[in-house]
Amino acid sequence: MSDPRDALSGINFRERYVNLSRKFAHPAEARTEKVGTDAALKIMAGLGYPAVHHQGDDFFQVTSRGPRFKIHLNVVLKHGIVELIFGVYESEVPVLPVSGPWGVIARDAAHSERLRPPVFRNHEELAHILGEAFSIMEDLKRTLSGVAGPGAKAEEIVERKTPLLHKIDQLLIELNKRQAPSAQFFRAAADELENPLTSGEAIKRLRSCYSMTQYEVFSSAEEQLLEEIISLSRDPAHSPPSPSAPSC
Repeated sequence: MSDPRDALSGINFRERYVNLSRKFAHPAEARTEKVGTDAALKIMAGLGYPAVHHQGDDFFQVTSRGPRFKIHLNVVLKHGIVELIFGVYESEVPVLPVSGPWGVIARDAAHSERLRPPVFRNHEELAHILGEAFSIMEDLKRTLSGVAGPGAKAEEIVERKTPLLHKIDQLLIELNKRQAPSAQFFRAAADELENPLTSGEAIKRLRSCYSMTQYEVFSSAEEQLLEEIISLSRDPAHSPPSPSAPSC
């Protein structure tokens, strides 16, 4: 495969982690709410990512699988500090350049300073940190699939990400902030769009998804993104055989 580090630049990994680190640069003593194991698992499940808690080493593990790549996101919560660690595998073989603690992965020849992990003060801030972490994980998985193509460059990876996927990613960021139940639907749709065998069904479901606003309250910004997603899914460029599209 091409240099997997191209995938990091393709998703602006360093910039996004720096933003998290700076936005949540609270002193540990500023924490106002403790988050126990059950509460942390509930937050992750609410974001659409059921996690496994490894009691011995005391960390949470979320796994995202694609056709070729599997990513473990290990989350260590200690005194309000959120340590994020990637374990990336291609066909069960570790991809070391994009594995390890995020602060270490984010270092390069031009940026050698130590980045502090984000610190949360309450449940809401932890949910925000994890929501962005899960979004980065999904972006990395999809972009790695592009890097794995022969001779792919970072610019080509970004180009391969269709406008429809871009809009879904933007909507997921907003939905994850409030732990919206609909996030799981759009996350699954994004994964299915990456697979030629399932992309047609995903397109058909996206075309008729406005009905979900009847049973979940969307903000005006979220509703606008939803309308743009539906419009893009109905573009003639996306042309699966379409009898009557099922409602989501």
